[in-house]
Amino acid sequence: TQTLSISNTGSGTLSWTTTDNVPWMTLSRASGTNNGVVIVSVITGATAPGTYNGIITLSASGAPSVSVPVTFTVLTAPVSPPVSPPPPLTAPPIPNGLRITVAQ
Repeated sequence: TQTLSISNTGSGTLSWTTTDNVPWMTLSRASGTNNGVVIVSVITGATAPGTYNGIITLSASGAPSVSVPVTFTVLTAPVSPPVSPPPPLTAPPIPNGLRITVAQ
């Protein structure tokens, strides 16, 4: 998650809205008044490895819209080297006897 902070630097009331343009991103708030924080999250597991781009649009009455670019990168998990099977259990023969070995 990332935080998008919105600040009212003017003297009046700032009524704002936020929207995003991609299905893999969610915003914690769609609107607010004056200062605010919007938590930007991504939906993991819904995308293949790669780089994805989106836009958050912040709109307020009486002001031009602001576009905030968002880049989301999904990496391929590192592959662990294969685990070699243990060597076969061998024991020297026992004259006239039997040896039983169990590996668990």
